[in-house]
Amino acid sequence: MPRRAAPPKKKITGDPVYGSVLVQQVINKIMLDGKKSTAEKIVYDALSFYRGADRLEPGYGPQQRPGQHPAAPRGQEPRGSARPTRCRSR
Repeated sequence: MPRRAAPPKKKITGDPVYGSVLVQQVINKIMLDGKKSTAEKIVYDALSFYRGADRLEPGYGPQQRPGQHPAAPRGQEPRGSARPTRCRSR
């Protein structure tokens, strides 16, 4: 039984470039040892490469789930990963 109440969850604000909470979550996951500027540089460089391929604008921000192409219709998402059957060699 804890002596204190659980601390309240912090609300994540959007990142300064895209204004997206999803991009900020990616930055927070990549960040090591509190080096936020380094993590931001890595993420924004990756997004600039992605933006060059798909012509995204900075106000757009990726809102789709990971692995889904932005131009793909909602019904054409991958259903999951295929698992190979177990092979038995005798």
